[in-house]
Amino acid sequence: MTESERTITVDYLARVEGEGSLRVRLRGETVEDVELRIFEPPRFFEAFLRGRSYLEAPDITARICGICPVAYQMSSAHALERALGVTVGGALRDLRRILYCGEWVESHALHIYLLHAPDFLGYSDAVRLAKDHPDAVRRGLALKKAGNHLMQVLGGREIHPINVRVGGFYRAPSRAELDALRPELEQALEIAEETVRFTAGFDFPEIEEDYEFVALRHPDEYPMNEGEVVSSHGVRLPMDRFEEVFEEVQAPYSNALQSVHKGEGSYLVGPLARYALNSDRLPPRARTAARAAGLAPVERNPYRSIVVRSVEVVLALEEALRLIDRYRPPDAPCVPLPATFPATGAAWITEAPRGMLYHRYRLRADGLIEEAKIVAPTSQNQKRIEDDLRHLVGKSLRWDDAALTTACERAVRNHDPCISCATHFLTLEVERIPEGTGESPEANRAAPTLVVGLGQEDRGDDRAGIEVVRVLRRRFRGTEVEFLEGPADVALLLDRWSGRERTIVVDAVRSGRPAGTIQVLEVLGDRLPPTYGGSSTHGLGLAEAVALGRALDRMPRHLTIWGIEVGTIRIGSPPSGPVLRAVEDVTDRLARELGGPRRAARET
Repeated sequence: MTESERTITVDYLARVEGEGSLRVRLRGETVEDVELRIFEPPRFFEAFLRGRSYLEAPDITARICGICPVAYQMSSAHALERALGVTVGGALRDLRRILYCGEWVESHALHIYLLHAPDFLGYSDAVRLAKDHPDAVRRGLALKKAGNHLMQVLGGREIHPINVRVGGFYRAPSRAELDALRPELEQALEIAEETVRFTAGFDFPEIEEDYEFVALRHPDEYPMNEGEVVSSHGVRLPMDRFEEVFEEVQAPYSNALQSVHKGEGSYLVGPLARYALNSDRLPPRARTAARAAGLAPVERNPYRSIVVRSVEVVLALEEALRLIDRYRPPDAPCVPLPATFPATGAAWITEAPRGMLYHRYRLRADGLIEEAKIVAPTSQNQKRIEDDLRHLVGKSLRWDDAALTTACERAVRNHDPCISCATHFLTLEVERIPEGTGESPEANRAAPTLVVGLGQEDRGDDRAGIEVVRVLRRRFRGTEVEFLEGPADVALLLDRWSGRERTIVVDAVRSGRPAGTIQVLEVLGDRLPPTYGGSSTHGLGLAEAVALGRALDRMPRHLTIWGIEVGTIRIGSPPSGPVLRAVEDVTDRLARELGGPRRAARET
């Protein structure tokens, strides 16, 4: 190896949530620098919380992430309850834990099967994996669907739940509603145990990292909502002292803050850390699955995190079933809240799928939020991911650039980073709970036509599809046409359009044509043009949903895509004039195509 300088650049990290890149600089046989560059714009959601009522915080923070909204709601609600001197126990505590179980299941299942498993099985993405291993991908979708159903029944809907509030819930489910979930959860538990066996059979690189593991630890249970902060280096402290030991620092090349252990450096949160510090708290079936998979009480191989995630899916389903068995509806869905507010603050930590999520709030005497601080799991893991990459590159100096690039991306995916969360994302939208919790996807399939609007509200022209659906929903209220809006969640799309007579998708596209240009595509083949990739969580969008639907035989009989060419999609920008005119045009054309009112409709 010569002393010449060599730079490896990954412009866009694949199969992670959000927008980031990687830069590695080598000089001879020395790794000079490793930078995990997060270039999603900071979105300052902490500032948006200032001056808002404390009651709004769970609804606002739920918009930070479409994959782990419950984590943000739970950390927010617990911190504010602590500030108010309120304790939530009994059946309401159990409901919160069941809801968290649903989030762990759907988030872990998505990562295991659609994002991480392709790395171990030699595939570039989940679509190619599905063509050769459709049963494996079906298992992942079945698990995600079970998690989504828990989120729907307890949270009001699968993405950005709307039933959580400070003090409990807006509505507590009946015993019958939870009992109805048992058959699916029991089947999902068996699939989860098969998932542990599946992932344990992968070939793992021989590597061990000297991690400082940091997680919550509870005296009686595997931690989710409660516990004290502990680490493998001897840290033990209550949640409200977190900032005494850990601090966020700014890296000049990243829009995300990095959290470090003061005087110590990087640390790791997430499944590996939780398991290492709480493996003795696993319930019976999860403990049996971990032992059968050959997991040691502490695992330091980052590639084996996929096995640990699989064990946590078993745990979450086992725990949900246990809590459903003993559930008795509470007398009220929410504990009483004080009429006056101490001018005080408090902090809380819960265990998001990716690790500890810290919230701290300070309230004014009028109940408005004066200060908010949120430290996401990926902010805490970012420095440790860079350390992993530095060690990997140091052992792989003689690999060519292509092989090294692939290896680095794979090492990043070991930790399932949620970049959008780390850059403080917020769509400032407050929703109120409807009277009921909605109907199940099975009931939704009775409606022959589904109209989907894809996009993100805070990104200018990208909200075009959402605007079309909102207008159509109002026009067709009281008909059998069904509507769905939001980011392109692959599993949700497959679930909602599978077997349906007709689905219409309205999406923002970029193909170089003038903004506002309308394109209509009847989907007949396996793939869409690249301009129809969509904008979706975890880098999986409309194109992948179509390809997976074909591979798994989960398509509607007729799928039509209406693409609206976008101009600006900058965060915080309004839709442009040409796109607004196109929205009006598409809305009118689809209204004529859908016909007049018929029967009562359901909204999704």
